Amino acid sequence: MLTKYRLIYLIILVISLACGWAKANSFDHRVNKAFKIQNLSIENGLSQSVAIDIVQDADGYIWIATEDGVNRFNGYEFDVFQNIHSDPYSLHENYVTALLEDPRGGVWMGTKNGLSFFDSASRKFTNYSSGKVDRLASIYALAHGKDNQVFIGSDNGLFLLDRETSGISEFTSQSGKIIDEEVRAFSRAGDQLWVASSTCLYQISLENFKMKSFCDKTLAAVFDTGVVIALANNNGAIWLGKSDGLYKLSPDSLEWKYFQHEENNSNSLSANFVQDLAFDEAGNLWVATTRGLNLFDTEESTITRYEHKVYDADGLSTHDVLSLLIDNTGLIWIGTHTKGVDILVPEKKQFEHILTRSDLAEFHMDNSVFGMAKDRNENIWAATFGAGLIKLDLMTGETSLPYREQLAELEVTPDHIYSLTIDSQELLWVGTMSGLAIVDLKTEKAYGTQLFAQGEKIYSRHFIHGIYEDHSGQLWLATSSGLYLVDRLVTKEGLIELHVINKQHELPYSFKDRSSEVLCFLQTRDGSYWVGGNTGLLKYSTQKKKWIHFEFEAENPQSISSDYIQVIFEDSRGILWVGTANGLNKVHRDNEDEIYFERITKEEGLPSNGIYGILEDRQKQIWISTTFNLVRYSEYSDTMHTFQRDDGLSSDEFNFGSAFIDDEGLLYFGSINGITIIDSRFNAKVEKNEALKLTEVTVGQREVDVYALNHSKSPVIYQYDNEATIKISVAELYYRKLGAPSYRYRILGLEDKWVYTGKERSFVLAGLSEGKYLLDIQSKIGNGDWSSKTLRLTLLVQADFWKGRNAIYLVVASSVILAFVIFLLIKRHFLRQVHKVENRLKMETIRLKDLKKRNSTLKSELNEKQNLISAMTEEIDTSSKKLESHNFRDPITGFYRFQSIAKMLSQETTENGLPHSFNLVMVIQLSDLQKVESNNGVICAAEMCSHVATELRKMTPANLHISALDKDAFVVMGNSIQHKNLSSTLFAVRNKIERSQIAIANDVFVQTRVAASYFEIYPDKINNLKDLVDLATLLISLHNKNNTGEVAKLMRVDLNKPINSYSGYSQSNDGLRSSQIAELVELNDVTLHFL
Repeated sequence: MLTKYRLIYLIILVISLACGWAKANSFDHRVNKAFKIQNLSIENGLSQSVAIDIVQDADGYIWIATEDGVNRFNGYEFDVFQNIHSDPYSLHENYVTALLEDPRGGVWMGTKNGLSFFDSASRKFTNYSSGKVDRLASIYALAHGKDNQVFIGSDNGLFLLDRETSGISEFTSQSGKIIDEEVRAFSRAGDQLWVASSTCLYQISLENFKMKSFCDKTLAAVFDTGVVIALANNNGAIWLGKSDGLYKLSPDSLEWKYFQHEENNSNSLSANFVQDLAFDEAGNLWVATTRGLNLFDTEESTITRYEHKVYDADGLSTHDVLSLLIDNTGLIWIGTHTKGVDILVPEKKQFEHILTRSDLAEFHMDNSVFGMAKDRNENIWAATFGAGLIKLDLMTGETSLPYREQLAELEVTPDHIYSLTIDSQELLWVGTMSGLAIVDLKTEKAYGTQLFAQGEKIYSRHFIHGIYEDHSGQLWLATSSGLYLVDRLVTKEGLIELHVINKQHELPYSFKDRSSEVLCFLQTRDGSYWVGGNTGLLKYSTQKKKWIHFEFEAENPQSISSDYIQVIFEDSRGILWVGTANGLNKVHRDNEDEIYFERITKEEGLPSNGIYGILEDRQKQIWISTTFNLVRYSEYSDTMHTFQRDDGLSSDEFNFGSAFIDDEGLLYFGSINGITIIDSRFNAKVEKNEALKLTEVTVGQREVDVYALNHSKSPVIYQYDNEATIKISVAELYYRKLGAPSYRYRILGLEDKWVYTGKERSFVLAGLSEGKYLLDIQSKIGNGDWSSKTLRLTLLVQADFWKGRNAIYLVVASSVILAFVIFLLIKRHFLRQVHKVENRLKMETIRLKDLKKRNSTLKSELNEKQNLISAMTEEIDTSSKKLESHNFRDPITGFYRFQSIAKMLSQETTENGLPHSFNLVMVIQLSDLQKVESNNGVICAAEMCSHVATELRKMTPANLHISALDKDAFVVMGNSIQHKNLSSTLFAVRNKIERSQIAIANDVFVQTRVAASYFEIYPDKINNLKDLVDLATLLISLHNKNNTGEVAKLMRVDLNKPINSYSGYSQSNDGLRSSQIAELVELNDVTLHFL
């Protein structure tokens, strides 16, 4: 039988070594035990019990989305944010479906009817309702894009928010494609965003919005069934949580794996309906399902389930897990359906539980464990008060009470067992409050015992406190009646005779005089025996063969701390530790003759002075179970850390002598709620509390903005003398042990001593006099160190000016200063005006000087212009004279032109009978001038005209008026009354000229024909000279007409007709017609030929 068990054990051991610890322990019941979990529900202040989503903001607060608002948790209480109809800056929809932390301060919240953003600084919401954004509808997921972009997954597809413009629009890829189907999940990997819709998976580049689809034929099977609900990525792989299981996709190779629930396979998912996914720092994937939580070891491809158990008050609160968050310290927040939020501490894996109340719920018995032992077949045997002897199969998790009936038949108390030991012969020694029983594990038979000492039967019943084995393999019994050494066993029918040596007689009288009870026993490496009882500590030296009794001495600090010895332990370095009812003792025994004790008590950091068990782990650290809490003590670093039930222990209260270490190095401590197993390979973290925040500051009745104080490098709180108190509330954002932090504060400048407030996180300051103070606040977790980062506040206490002398002084001083300032301002204004006037005068002076200078220049220029104008005027006059002379005089003959004479004469009026009046007008024309000009040239013709003019001047009276009619004709006007026979004179001149040879040049002589026409009228017939001019004009026209031929008649006007009767006739273009002439003049029958 023994060989068979050893073979099985060897096979199991080989498989374990081959497959590795983690994989082998996937079949170990202890690994599948649920972690200890803290729960937050409606009873704790949560607004509603359905935790749809969970995030952590930049300040460390935890946000929980529910169906009735969003909750912010600080480790103590919840701030609930809900819709308030009268407040436009409140959350616009209470059904919150998605959360996204904003790194700049705030939280994005998707709801059933749009989007909201909470600004942590102003504590106000900005709402984007679906009514303002077409087709936005219900929101399922949110993700950060590049810069100021937020991606929104909704019922109707994928949308994009631009924070700069606050605009929400439908997402459009680089190629113009959109996603218009339900989008349930996002997962960001660097500059790539993975988007899961109801039927497909997309990869979007955040740089250029290039979109790639992963729903082709290769992956069609993934999306044919179920709906994608959650999405995660790690090491290049994409994990899809769907309603039909878990999928792992390799985007490069398009290969995929499928994981689902399998009946009777604990290494499978607890359910197929996956509701959320999250990776921890170690790369493990946490999977939330409708039937519990799963831990997926991606390297080993193993799954550990954590399911809800009805009798496990410290496990999952419900089966249905909706959401997951792994916060910045590694805590796992589990959002459930109808049970709020569970908080799981991963490092509590160091602490595992067995034989808890939930494990023994089917037996309906108490489970306070006092003794433990482990056999070769991986069975744990527990001595309990209430359930008796319990067997736990570590490989299967099966719990049983195998010898309950047999023990009940023996003369022991089967329900109250206090100590256990398995010896080298595989005999299980069972110590009870009424004696000893022995179970042969080979034959599975229980025996009662009968003690014999020196051959005599001992009839009294003993309380067996402990059963110990020395170096030689002998067993020692520590009992209520003394110390016994087992000598030999004699097996009889149903009974074992136990022959012992009563060592009580050898003990010092000082020890046994007060009590014979022995509580513990130990043989150290040097062979010495150490015995503890309720009257002190004994040492037996095998070399000197004598006992030494150590007792508590009040005056001696190096004496043992108490006479009540509960546990004795020697560590791997040979240091002896003694646990008493009043502290731990380190025994200094370098010199056997000078042994002394170093006390370690609550003053040094122990949570309790009642020491029940001492063990050493692989890291040479000492673990100490006490009446309250478990302690890990490192002598190397001189640090001590306390662990409580919230850290994963099965209970805060442990039992006397209940400590055991197995061959794997696992430490077992028995408590009033089963056994806590410590695996020292997992280092239990003791987190430093570095997130101390102000939650409320009230000065008098005035509330101070704590957000501004928390984000200020040098926060200042002002208090005035009319404000009596300062109330300050703080919170350590430490979620591993809710409510565990302790606080203290001190006021530098008043009193430098720390004031310890315990777990009370609010305190009131009053009676501070006027001045400046520095307030330091620190926190710590349990018995750990105080926080290294001190929250320092500056307190400025100032008097109220308006109620004291200072106000008067201030008003007077302010008035004087104000008056002086007003004076300065008026003076400044006046001086400015003066300066302006002075500047204006200076400018005007400069301008006047400039104007004078310019006037002088202009005057000079004007004089020059005037001189120039005068010169030009003279030139014009000269030119005018020349022009006038040219216009009025013929340059060849020197006579005035008839046109000018006629113009002047027509403007004059002459009375009848005036001597200067003209009544005779004659036209003399050189008929051959054109011929002379063509034959001899222009000069010769001009010379001839000049000669004729000279002759006319010479041969006619001086008062005749001769004018040039043209270059070949002259008009002679005279008074025939004054000059008798004037007409004859003129004809004589004409005849002379016609008969004369005129010398023109180079002995050239010419002769010209002269034509003449005239009229003569009495002066009384002329009313004015204009009529005479008009008549002369008619004569000229008639002359020109009549002298077109070779012979012309001499015209003579009838002197008996007034000239007025002819003045109204006008000329035609070709001169006067004959009919007109007949009416104007009367022609003589005598005709004259021009000479």
